[in-house]
Amino acid sequence: MDKDTNEPLIKISPVALNVGESTFVKHVRKYYNEHKEDTLKGKDVYLLRNESRKGIGFFEASNFYPDFILWVNDGV
Repeated sequence: MDKDTNEPLIKISPVALNVGESTFVKHVRKYYNEHKEDTLKGKDVYLLRNESRKGIGFFEASNFYPDFILWVNDGV
């Protein structure tokens, strides 16, 4: 700890995935692996982790910031 600010000397960013987030990522990976030769063939799939309260937000009045953004590019 920094003696002047009481802040940790080492910070890790982003924070580790919680159990629900980790399960979600595993399910997305499983789906991708099962469908990369049919439904997702020829498509690029990206799963982006969004920053909470600073990243991409939707519905500004309700301050909705999704944990992840799934981007599927079909080349069109």
